[in-house]
Amino acid sequence: MPSFFNNGSLPDFKELKNWFGPDFPWKLAEQMTKQRDGSWLNQFIRTMFDNSDQPAKPSGRGKRLQTSTAKGGSHLTVTIVLPPHVTQRDLRLFAAADRLTISGLSLERKQFVSFPCLVVPESGRAYRREGRIIVRFRRRKANRREVELFIPT
Repeated sequence: MPSFFNNGSLPDFKELKNWFGPDFPWKLAEQMTKQRDGSWLNQFIRTMFDNSDQPAKPSGRGKRLQTSTAKGGSHLTVTIVLPPHVTQRDLRLFAAADRLTISGLSLERKQFVSFPCLVVPESGRAYRREGRIIVRFRRRKANRREVELFIPT
């Protein structure tokens, strides 16, 4: 594969010195400039990228949070187990009558917890205990009202 640096004139190393800084092998660059050999720079950059650390895979950040719901007589309790990388400051909870939305997790993702019964969202109270977030809601009373439905003819 031909090198980019073998085509045309070599770059101005005074400008490159300011850009790359002191960590660059400047003595080697000056020697290769005198010899008109630009392949060293191509090899240097290739070696630098080959030896660089690969980005770390996020461990456990793509998994769903462990959640549980417990239905009591007049209340519903949702328990969320927080993994170590999630901070309470980043976590946001949004309640609806039939679900809880958890946001502020890694990678801008959200998680939904469906409730086994309807709740009053405004009654929700959250607190932290032993690495868990516990949210308690008042259950919504069942509507036993009957309404007649008409069938159009």
